[in-house]
Amino acid sequence: MRVVVTATNISGVSQQAATTPVQVAQRTSPPTPPATPPSTGGSAVATGATAEIGNSQTMELDVPKKTRRNKRKLYEVFFTATDVPGTVTFTFKRKRRVQTVTVPIEDGIAEYRWKTPKKWPRGKTRVTATYVPSAGSPYATAAVTDRVKVRKRKR
Repeated sequence: MRVVVTATNISGVSQQAATTPVQVAQRTSPPTPPATPPSTGGSAVATGATAEIGNSQTMELDVPKKTRRNKRKLYEVFFTATDVPGTVTFTFKRKRRVQTVTVPIEDGIAEYRWKTPKKWPRGKTRVTATYVPSAGSPYATAAVTDRVKVRKRKR
C-alpha cells in the first residue's frame, strides 16, 4: 500500500507526494472497530479558535482583536505538544481580498507577523490557520478560524 497526496490552494496545485510502499497484512477475521469514531477525511475543522489534531493534542489560534491598515500584528498557533511536525497556512480573507502564507512549526508554535495592506477593506477579516502534518506524523490535518477587525490607518 502507498499513499499519494496532491495539495491545492489559491496558488494552484502542487506536485504529488507519495509515501514509501508498506506491506499490508491480510486479515482472517473482521477488523475491530476503533474506540473513537474516525474524523471525516482525516481532518478536523473547528468553528472557533481551537481544534483537536489527534492523540489528545490540540491547536489554538491567537489573533489580535483589532489592527490598523499598514501595521504589523502577530498571529500565532499554539500546539499542546512541542514535537508537532508540519506547517501552518494562515489565510486572511475579507470580501474578495485573500492573502495566504505558510510557515513552519517550531517548538509547538507557528507564528506570522501580518502587515495589513494599505488598501485592505475595513471590517472583520476572517483568519484561518490550517495545520498540515508532515508525512508519518501521528496528527491529523485541522483548521481553526477567528476574526480581526481592520480599521483605517492613523494619519
